[in-house]
Amino acid sequence: MPDPPATPNSTAKEIKIPHFMPFFWLACAFASGLLLADLLKAPALVWIILSALTLLLWLLPRILSKFWAPARLLLPNSAHPRRLPLIALVAFCFLGALRYQAAQPQITPSHAAYYNYKGLVQLTGVISAPPDQRDTYTALEIELESLEPIEAQSLLVPPETVRGKILLQVLSGTIYHYGDRISIRGNLQTPPDYGDFSYQDYLARQGIYSLMSYAHVELREENTSNPILAAIYRLKDLSREVLQHNFPSPESDLLSGILLGDESGLSQQLKAAYQLTGTAHIIAISGFNIAILAGLITSLLNRALGTKWGTLAAIITIGIYTILVGADAAVVRAAIMGIAGAMGALIGRRQNGLNTLGLAAFIMCILDPNMP
Repeated sequence: MPDPPATPNSTAKEIKIPHFMPFFWLACAFASGLLLADLLKAPALVWIILSALTLLLWLLPRILSKFWAPARLLLPNSAHPRRLPLIALVAFCFLGALRYQAAQPQITPSHAAYYNYKGLVQLTGVISAPPDQRDTYTALEIELESLEPIEAQSLLVPPETVRGKILLQVLSGTIYHYGDRISIRGNLQTPPDYGDFSYQDYLARQGIYSLMSYAHVELREENTSNPILAAIYRLKDLSREVLQHNFPSPESDLLSGILLGDESGLSQQLKAAYQLTGTAHIIAISGFNIAILAGLITSLLNRALGTKWGTLAAIITIGIYTILVGADAAVVRAAIMGIAGAMGALIGRRQNGLNTLGLAAFIMCILDPNMP
C-alpha cells in the first residue's frame, strides 16, 4: 500500500531567517569593499571621494525635505524602519575599501621592507611574539626600534625612525623569549613563494614584509615588553611543561594542541592522519572551546559574585585565553561571538547567530583588514 500523502501538520520545521540583521549586512558590505580595493588597487583618495559622495546622497534628501516637500519621496519608507537603506551598505563598502588601502604599507626609507636585498644592515628590535620552534630553526617576530644600513654611503633617514616587523630565523634550540631586546646584523630579503603556497602573502597578513636568516644576534636586554602579555605567555609555557610532565608523547603534544593551540609538537604524520580522517578540527581552537570556557566560568562565578561580576570575569577570561592560544582569526572570531553572547545573557537578550557573526567579522575587518 502506498504511503499516505504528507499533511499540512507535518513535523518538519521551517527555518526562519530574521529580517533585521544590521551587523551581518554591514559586515558583508564592508568585506566587499576589502575585496574591491584588493582587485582595483585604486588610491585612497578615490575611496575617500566615493565615501563622501555616498554620505552626501544620504544627507541631501533629508536636508531638502525640510524646505521642499517633494524631496520627502526620496526618503526611506517609514513602514519599514528596521531595514538598512541601500545607500548605507554602499557607503560601508567604500569605507571598507578605504580601510584596506589605509592598511597597506608605504615602502619608504622609513619602512624595513625598503632595505630588502640592499646589503648588510644593523638593527635593534624587540621580540614581539612567543618564539616559534621548528625542526631546523626558531622563528622570531621582531618589532624594529632602529635600522642602519652598513654598506650605504649615506643614511636617508635617522636609524631610530625606521619601523616595521621582520621575521628572524635563528638556529633551532637557541633560547629567546617574548620581550627580549636584541641586536641583529644581517641581510634582509623578501619572503619567498613556494609553488602553490605564497609565504610572502602569508607573512604579509601578519604585517611582516622582510625575512632575515643566518644573522649575527646579540641579546641586549630581557623583559622589555608588555608585562601582562609576558605573564600570559609564561602561563602558556608553564601549562605546556605540566602537560609534558604528566603525559607521554604524543598524548602531551595532542593536549597542547587542543588546549593551548600549540601544534608544534605534533608530527607531520599525525597531522596528516587527522586530515585524512576528517578530524583535524579536534586540534583547532574554535568556538566550541570558547563556549565551554565561558559557560564554565560563568556558572562557577555567577553564584559567588553575582551575574554582573560573573559575566565580567567570563569576558576577561575569554580575552586572556584568546591571547594565550595565539589569537588567530578563528579564535578572535569565536572570542568576539562568545563575549557578545555573554553580554546578551547579562541584559536578557538572545543573540542571533548570523548577526553576531557579522558583528565579529565587522570588528575584525576594522581592526585588521588582513586577518579575516
